[in-house]
Amino acid sequence: MLFGTVLENVMVDPATRELDFQSGAVTENTRAVYPAEFIDRAVIPGVGGHPRNIVFLAAGAFGVLPPIARLTRKQAVYDFLSGYTAKVAGTERGLSSAPEATFSACFAAPSLPRPPREYAALLGHGMDKHAVNRWLVNTGWVGGPHGVGERMKLAFTRAMLNAARRARPRPQVPEEFRAIPQGPARNQGRRPGAVARSSPRPAPRNQISVYPGNSAMSACSAAVGPVAHS
Repeated sequence: MLFGTVLENVMVDPATRELDFQSGAVTENTRAVYPAEFIDRAVIPGVGGHPRNIVFLAAGAFGVLPPIARLTRKQAVYDFLSGYTAKVAGTERGLSSAPEATFSACFAAPSLPRPPREYAALLGHGMDKHAVNRWLVNTGWVGGPHGVGERMKLAFTRAMLNAARRARPRPQVPEEFRAIPQGPARNQGRRPGAVARSSPRPAPRNQISVYPGNSAMSACSAAVGPVAHS
């Protein structure tokens, strides 16, 4: 404890007790914890109602995750169980400049006293009970993998989160996405007067679809390979 603040990975001058926030001797990833009373206009005790939106963050390192995706209940539970993100330079020792994919069940595998599926069941129950929106937000690379694409700008992430907060609970799929017009070739062989069934054409396995309600999980799996859950 230093002046009411707990610091992690921050260097301290042993003689003057001054802090060196610019030092990367331990790691570039530093943390500080201090009482909520130190924050101007803090709401004490800081407890609110149930959220209307749940946001899963992932630092996609391969350029395949979309900036934001709306998830179904099943997709949200899958993402929670897989705990996918990418390690980036400065967060751990021994990492190169290129990000590395990593998985941690429920995003907290080392700290779970119970099996991950029990926490996933609790999450699913809460989502069902309170009818929340579920989002996957990519804070990593877009337009290509590391070295080709660029890291998502913080201003863009904030704008997407603000837009997600204003989203309706059950948005209507735009009319142009509900059906694909039937061309002459697709109608060949049908009896006269028959109407071809119009349904969205499934996206290729490695292609991200930005249609409302679709997920980026298949692209994540295609980039990093199969995931085994404990």
